[in-house]
Amino acid sequence: MPDRNDSEPLYRQVYAHILEDLVSGVYKEGDLLPSEPQLQSIYSTSRITVRQAVSLLQEQGYVKKASGIGTIVVSTKRALQLDKIISFKEENRDKETNSKQISFSVHSPSPLIAGQLRIGKNVPVYDHERIRFVDGKPIGIQRVYVPEGLIILDEQLVSGPDFSLYETFQKKDIIVTDAIEEIEARNADERTANLLHLKKGAAILFLSRITFDQNRRPVEVAEIVYRADRYRYKVHLNNKDESDY
Repeated sequence: MPDRNDSEPLYRQVYAHILEDLVSGVYKEGDLLPSEPQLQSIYSTSRITVRQAVSLLQEQGYVKKASGIGTIVVSTKRALQLDKIISFKEENRDKETNSKQISFSVHSPSPLIAGQLRIGKNVPVYDHERIRFVDGKPIGIQRVYVPEGLIILDEQLVSGPDFSLYETFQKKDIIVTDAIEEIEARNADERTANLLHLKKGAAILFLSRITFDQNRRPVEVAEIVYRADRYRYKVHLNNKDESDY
């Protein structure tokens, strides 16, 4: 139930509760959400709070309103926003998140990684791989490459439960401003399937990202695999005037 003593706005708390029911299967695609009065009763809150929560779910593509019918569930997969750069924790702020380290090392980059980071082939990089969990379930594998001279990392630091690369950047006045991402559909190999509790050959989403700082310097290359049955991508596109190009 929403906690009125919590600093989180009530509508965000109601949104998080409904989203949990969507993701956990209480509501399935094609189901109707309870009516506004029913949601008011369930969460002991006002109609405007319920409307704000449902509007946020609609904005993110989980539900749609049909005149004369009600609010229909159209997707139960969590949406990954591509219109802004946020950390894993922020992306899943309404969920319990944690990570399990797979490996950490410092070595010379491959020609591909060196090119993406715009560094020499003999410049060492941090190579950190971990499994990402949401509510105790593995949802992705993240491998990150960062130039060694940019920040100081060690195995003890990156394996900590509260480690955040972007927060570490901020402490060094490195401001992440934009990124280039490529996404493709793949099938899980045996290693990926084992780590994510999938069958070999199951559908996965592979994301490759180059992140830049305020000086347009590449500061991170990330390779991320997500379970396709748990995630979908949502992109916000703008139609700019030709004179802007």
